[in-house]
Amino acid sequence: MILREATHNDLPLLRRFEQGVVEAERPFKSGIRAEGAHYYDLEGLMASKDTYLLVAELDDDIVASGYARIDASKPAFVHTEHSTWGSCTCRQSNAVRFERRHH
Repeated sequence: MILREATHNDLPLLRRFEQGVVEAERPFKSGIRAEGAHYYDLEGLMASKDTYLLVAELDDDIVASGYARIDASKPAFVHTEHSTWGSCTCRQSNAVRFERRHH
């Protein structure tokens, strides 16, 4: 498996991953829009100097994605910044294929 920074060429697949998350959560969150629901500003994540958006490739196929973002910490903490990790998404068929190859 190869981890690499996401590129603009990855956006169509990343949007499909995002919609998979939206559809999976829809039964549990009645407030999700019926159409046009987006959780992530993918272009903004890519453009931000404080965010690293990555994809995982297996056999030249993107199977997962996620991000880490540097955020300001609350004043109660001694540190001024911390990292927030965004949820990763994956293609189920490829995740199963990865699991089978590595057991």
